Amino acid sequence: DEEDEDDDDEEDEDEDEEEEIHAVRGEAAASSASALAPPLQRSAEVGEIAASRLSAAQAAITEALGLPQELLECLARWEREQAAAEGQWRLKQSRMYLEFEERKRRLQEQQMGQRKKLRESCDAA
Repeated sequence: DEEDEDDDDEEDEDEDEEEEIHAVRGEAAASSASALAPPLQRSAEVGEIAASRLSAAQAAITEALGLPQELLECLARWEREQAAAEGQWRLKQSRMYLEFEERKRRLQEQQMGQRKKLRESCDAA
């Protein structure tokens, strides 16, 4: 019973999502252009719709809060700075990881060379 309910919920969610897409585009456009559009294009369009809805909802909430414009600009600037700092941090982490992997590879090569020399000396003895 629970599995049937889960399947029904998933089907309902899928249907609701499809209905939203068709409502935004209009039935005529959805039936002609959407039917011919490749799946990736449809995914991008759904993403754009979701992003625009989110943006509109955020704008409405911000307006309802009545925050000073100076504060909003300060927050936007801080978010940009944080995004830039995160990008730099990720780049640094990537470089450190690559350096670590290179050192590890060199150490393994060195150890293999030492083992080979040891084997050869043991074989010679």
